[in-house]
Amino acid sequence: MIGGDNRTGRAVIVRNPLRWDRTLAVSAAVGRYRPNDLRSLTRFILPQAGSVSRATYNKKVAHASDGYSMNSLPFRIKICGIMTPVDAAAALVAGADAIGINFYSRSKRAVTIDEAEEIRAWISACGPMRSLNQRRNTTVASVLVNPSLDEVAESLPRKENEQLRFSRRRLDWIQLHGDETPELLAKIKKAIGLPVIRAFRWGHDEPAAIEAYLNRCKALDCLPKAILIDSHKSGQYGGTGRTADWKGIARWLANGKVQVPLVLAGGLTPENVAEGIGVVRPDAVDTAGGVESSPGRKDDAKMRAFCEAASRAFGAA
Repeated sequence: MIGGDNRTGRAVIVRNPLRWDRTLAVSAAVGRYRPNDLRSLTRFILPQAGSVSRATYNKKVAHASDGYSMNSLPFRIKICGIMTPVDAAAALVAGADAIGINFYSRSKRAVTIDEAEEIRAWISACGPMRSLNQRRNTTVASVLVNPSLDEVAESLPRKENEQLRFSRRRLDWIQLHGDETPELLAKIKKAIGLPVIRAFRWGHDEPAAIEAYLNRCKALDCLPKAILIDSHKSGQYGGTGRTADWKGIARWLANGKVQVPLVLAGGLTPENVAEGIGVVRPDAVDTAGGVESSPGRKDDAKMRAFCEAASRAFGAA
């Protein structure tokens, strides 16, 4: 079942109509829907397009996947800093196949453990929007900065929800966005076993230092499943709104020394993501502030434009 709110254009997908009351309850909890709006939640409403049928909806979702080719990552377009279940749903409808949940307390997009659990429950209960055309599962990354091993574990689904970790609808990853050592990655592999994205800040982390880091990880048998290249701003671990030196990154990749997938981040917007993909040719892209109307508040139109631009660019790359 596909539903939408006539007032906001927000989309909600419920795989089982019997879960509709759960959907309304979660939506009401985040303040975007009212339970008495059931009559308006009978069809999916696209902003600026009016009511559309399921067939039209499927066609639009499929369009967001045009040009996708398989890479060694389970995702191509990641929207980070998701703070509510409704924003998660909107990101996936827009065409993202991964979201990031930020646990760094100093971030303006930080969420609590309980809020993260609500987001994960939504995705696991309703399924990813892209599952309608059987593309990919949804990757959910726990974003942490210089955590202890215990803090990494706490960011994952609680033990009473252990089955969610292995849901066919959701894939859990860990994204380390600070100064974490290879030794921590080794501990995560041994104790938790989930894939890791290790972020580096271009201009702060020199290419030779990144290569040395990856070589150390390889020696410890804990090579991250991907690296993320972000821009650098003194005193910040991300979310700078600045683009990195794309040409410099491209030259570095051309030397063939990086043998893991690369996620490009840093100041990406609907207007520049295609250029970034064309220059760097990353395996995936990641944005947060580039698709927001205000800090932490995702904008549906910007997310849709970002995903469409990225999808087209990946098809042309």
